[in-house]
Amino acid sequence: MAEKKLITGSDISEFYKIGKNLDPDRVDMAIMLAQQNDLVPIIGEGLYFDLCEDTDSVNNAKLIQGENYSLDGTTVYYRGIRTQIACYAAARLMRKPENNITRAGVKQKELTNSIQVDTVTENQMIRDAYSMAKKFEIQTLRYLDENIDDYPLFNQTEGMQRPRKNSFRIHRVR
Repeated sequence: MAEKKLITGSDISEFYKIGKNLDPDRVDMAIMLAQQNDLVPIIGEGLYFDLCEDTDSVNNAKLIQGENYSLDGTTVYYRGIRTQIACYAAARLMRKPENNITRAGVKQKELTNSIQVDTVTENQMIRDAYSMAKKFEIQTLRYLDENIDDYPLFNQTEGMQRPRKNSFRIHRVR
């Protein structure tokens, strides 16, 4: 089975303005890295590979694209994991600068009509993208928890019980 991209660059464009001339290979690489490094630890490898293999099944399509569902008599709009992947991929695309490995070594592309964003602004943009992705991640976990019977490959102990490296805990000092 070959791993599939679960989203496209246009999914990222719904949340972030990305250049039309951005290298499609770079966008694809950011999407795959987001899926492998940010999504798999949350939903588990079993469910991830099932999503890649069968994106058209009803349940997998709902998980990827989102849906409205009822929770305790209230309608909840779940946006789908595509939003989560898009935010993680955007954060990866924002990292500066684009380095290319060439036969002459690692090179950095510069354009004469553009200005590099300062590091503080860039870091804030990346943190904002990760923060939004975490919000969607929480929605995904809640959706999977509420619909656990539809996703038997979801490993709760792999995603929900283990704290993420880039998360934080607040402790009360007495």
